[in-house]
Amino acid sequence: ARSESINGIYFLKSCLLFSLSQDTDMYYIGNDTPAMARTSNLNEELGQVKYLFSDKTGTLTCNIMNFKKCSIAGVTYGSVRMPPPCSDSCDFDDPRLLKNIEDRHPTAPCIQEFLTLLAVCHTVVPEKDGDNIIYQASSPDEAALVKGAKKLGFVFTARTPFSVIIEAVSNMRIVRVKWHVYCKYDTITQHCTDLGNLLGKENDVALIIDGHTLKYALSFEVRRSFLDLALSCKAVICCRVSPLQKSEIVDVVKKRVKAITLAIGDGANDVGMIQTAHVGVGISGNEGMQATNNSDYAIAQFSYLEKLLLVHGAWSYNRVTKCILYCFYKNVVLYIIELWFAFVNGFSGQILFERWCIGLYNVIFTALPPFTLGIFERSCTQESMLRFPQLYKITQNGEGFNTKVFWGHCINALVHSLILFWFPMKALEHDTVLTSGHATDYLFVGNIVYTYVVVTVCLKAGLETTAWTKFSHLAVWGSMLTWLVFFGIYSTIWPTIPIAPDMRGQATMVLSSAHFWLGLFLVPTACLIEDVAWRAAKHTCKKTLLEEVQELETKSRVLGKAVLRDSNGKRLNERDRLIKRLGRKTPPTLFRGSSLQQGVPHGYAFSQEEHGAVSQEEVIRAYDTTKKKSRKK
Repeated sequence: ARSESINGIYFLKSCLLFSLSQDTDMYYIGNDTPAMARTSNLNEELGQVKYLFSDKTGTLTCNIMNFKKCSIAGVTYGSVRMPPPCSDSCDFDDPRLLKNIEDRHPTAPCIQEFLTLLAVCHTVVPEKDGDNIIYQASSPDEAALVKGAKKLGFVFTARTPFSVIIEAVSNMRIVRVKWHVYCKYDTITQHCTDLGNLLGKENDVALIIDGHTLKYALSFEVRRSFLDLALSCKAVICCRVSPLQKSEIVDVVKKRVKAITLAIGDGANDVGMIQTAHVGVGISGNEGMQATNNSDYAIAQFSYLEKLLLVHGAWSYNRVTKCILYCFYKNVVLYIIELWFAFVNGFSGQILFERWCIGLYNVIFTALPPFTLGIFERSCTQESMLRFPQLYKITQNGEGFNTKVFWGHCINALVHSLILFWFPMKALEHDTVLTSGHATDYLFVGNIVYTYVVVTVCLKAGLETTAWTKFSHLAVWGSMLTWLVFFGIYSTIWPTIPIAPDMRGQATMVLSSAHFWLGLFLVPTACLIEDVAWRAAKHTCKKTLLEEVQELETKSRVLGKAVLRDSNGKRLNERDRLIKRLGRKTPPTLFRGSSLQQGVPHGYAFSQEEHGAVSQEEVIRAYDTTKKKSRKK
């Protein structure tokens, strides 16, 4: 029974892997890339992820920067429509911004200052090619902002060592920039004190640390303190870190917190953390296939991670746990009955059931219900799982499979075995002479009990099923019918086939007994009425979020208009709560892009310090685009 159950679990996981790879919602038509799973052993762990480590460039972003929205003096400008994935065709298209300047709106000075800062505060170098200006930028972020300001009439045209020149609304303006640094010692000290008081408590603080500082934070002396600080923050951003540091951070959390971790990236510099985490996800992007080749799961877009975790991860966890618990239940029910029979036969070693019936119990008669639970079962539809991401907390916390749940199923199976054995045994305690003149024996009782067991465990599978399909009906009713057909044939094959002579005529005796037909209704009902009553009591006293969502689905209400709240009265419809904190456990930790060289940080985004002999900032400040370049003859 043990080997059969293990093989069944492996087959089940293979089926779940196939369903994931065939999900059309996770197929990216842009490069003809479907989702791909390289292992079938981590399906359920996708439903238990508590820490998400992600690369930024190429993973969280497509590395295509466009100026599309902005907020000035409390007013938001820009289109709110969602652009296509990884598309560079969406530009700023809100005419209100320039119209407010022309109409001298009260916020017009703020708008002009905002656009001036976009055109001035950067390290971009302009190069003129006839009437066109080509912006050379080390960061696509800066280039996008400068180009956005240009389209709004604030054109960055030239740079000198002491000034930058912009054309603003057809007027030439020269902006000379001076740098001033103000140090407020008392304020900084107070901020540090407040931050220290928040350590270890739930807060909305974000921790940002660069690779150079992280080298000291991960040293043996302060590693534990740094981890406590990071876990107390709502978000942690590590910028310009090396691949080794990425892997080391994942390893620290993995070992100290004892939680399921997931790392996702798209480049060779992400391979270390992908391999270190419990679950590694690679994105097939523009940085090669190293990440996908070393990952457990491969997807084409970061947005597909939502469905991978909230739907496939949660479903896989529920399916595997239900299958495992049901397998334990049905085997405990059958084999504990042999223990009760030992008290009747004086521990003589006599078994109640025929040997072939015992051997085929897991192979044929109760084989289909676990597979239908493990392949087709789902607690909610995928629309509900995505609409209410708090449902992920159920699987994330292991509420469906823990010591309490396991022993609860075992005790339930123990009670069912008592009812299934002792009720028929007491009803047939004294030998009964049938109308055919035959007297009953232990095998007669055993076949009746065995029939009740098959019927009860199949109906139990029906109670555990929340998503009925034609395969579910086939598994439940077909399994019961299979046993009855087998029983009828098996009791007539001797002596044509020289096996089981004791079973000859048993089907006729059992099916002609009035006790059997009365017990066929009463005994399984007595077993399952307990389960139904327990569920009804729990549902009446306190509904869980899962039960509320299931009610919404049953009543066919529009989920998009449904508003559920947690015990604190907070709305549960926000999409920005993918993984809720538990105590000091925090949401995703995000890495930002880094170079492949571990020891040398490079300038990305708006940080241009490289700690070299001559910094990039000094080179840019010394650049003068107003001077004509000499051409070599």
